[in-house]
Order: sequence, then structure tokens, then C-alpha cells
Amino acid sequence: MGIPVTVGMVPLKIGAAATKEFLFTGDLLDAEEAQQLGLIRRVIPADELDERVAAFCQRIALNPLDVLSVHKHVTNRTFEIMGARLAAFEGAEFDAIAHLTLAVMGNLVDNTTPGAAGKVLWLADKTLGLADPVLRKTRATA
Repeated sequence: MGIPVTVGMVPLKIGAAATKEFLFTGDLLDAEEAQQLGLIRRVIPADELDERVAAFCQRIALNPLDVLSVHKHVTNRTFEIMGARLAAFEGAEFDAIAHLTLAVMGNLVDNTTPGAAGKVLWLADKTLGLADPVLRKTRATA
């Protein structure tokens, strides 16, 4: 859920309550729960994946390209009218803002703090040596 564009679009797919639950708790989903919420269409065993994907692609390829194109565009346009494009932009914008909060910046220096975002940013700091003044102050007091 941490990819900026998808964060903004997830509420369109699973609703506000479920989205807030996952964003507020950081809980992970297994494949079955993701399917129940409508985030994925199917759960396929790994040993069947290649065969099932090939069969699916062959079914799509039987349709005329111009008809597929029209169907894709009308579906995408419907979601744009519902606000999907704006939701994607807003998700990216608020993700950037979140990365500048003191809570996230504090996680940069302490990889024992819970949260996947904190771990990633801590690793980025250790690897890249971020030079933010707030971060330097946090390092000095750590």
C-alpha cells in the first residue's frame, strides 16, 4: 500500500474504512483477503501460474484490437470521471508530505521503530546519508 499512486486509489477499490484500517495499522494482507476485498481477481497456485496466464492472454487475443481498445478507454474514462486520476495525484502528494513529518524522519535513525516505511527510510539514510537539518538534529540527540 505504500506506493504513492496506489495509496490514493485504494479507497476507490476497497472503501474508506478498509483503507484506513490498513494504513493506520500497517497490517499486511494475504492473497485470500486481498481477493475478498477486490484488490486481486484470482489466487492461483504458483505451479499453475504460467499456464493460466498464457490461457488468459490467448482468450484476450481472440478479440478484435479496436474493440478491446474502446472497452479499455471507456472503463478508464469512467474511473477518471469518478476521480481516479486525481486520487492517484493526491496519493503521491500526501505520500511526499508524510515523508517529511518528524515521525518518519525520526525513524531514519532508529531501525527498531515499528513500521515498514521507517525501516526503508532508515536503510536509505544509512546508505545515502541524508542531510536534512531535522535529521541531523535527531542524530545529535540519539
